[in-house]
Amino acid sequence: MFVTEVLFVDEQVVSQLHEEHRDKETPPLLAFPWFGSQFLSHAFVALEADARFKHVTRFLNQADLAFYVSGAGYTFFVPTDAAFNQLRLENAPDNVLASSEKGMSVLLSHFVKTRLYDKDIKDGATFTSLSNRTLHISRKPGKFFFIET
Repeated sequence: MFVTEVLFVDEQVVSQLHEEHRDKETPPLLAFPWFGSQFLSHAFVALEADARFKHVTRFLNQADLAFYVSGAGYTFFVPTDAAFNQLRLENAPDNVLASSEKGMSVLLSHFVKTRLYDKDIKDGATFTSLSNRTLHISRKPGKFFFIET
């Protein structure tokens, strides 16, 4: 076999490829805290490191969602602490959402069984959550939220 051309790439090309295909990287499997859901475990670890998501991590930690969010191919619309504060849940016990069917439904309403990218989440788009509710996306410059029906 004779190679007639050699392809050279510089740091700029590598950075561009990394930015465009970041989701194609293969991170090590993470089995903690949910062995049956690497997606959920990775999300939890990432959120735990961000101060804006203290409430969702403490609620997730008590909820047994691995059965519902098993495998890969999900999107998690993560509520910030400000969203929980609006619902007056900032001082609620950690298991408040895990201890009832309604609470589990609240958590599951933030998950969609498909991998969505930023370009897929457009103003007016609709998705069905794992709680079987329809999420209507409202996306304006600097603001993003969904309304459940």
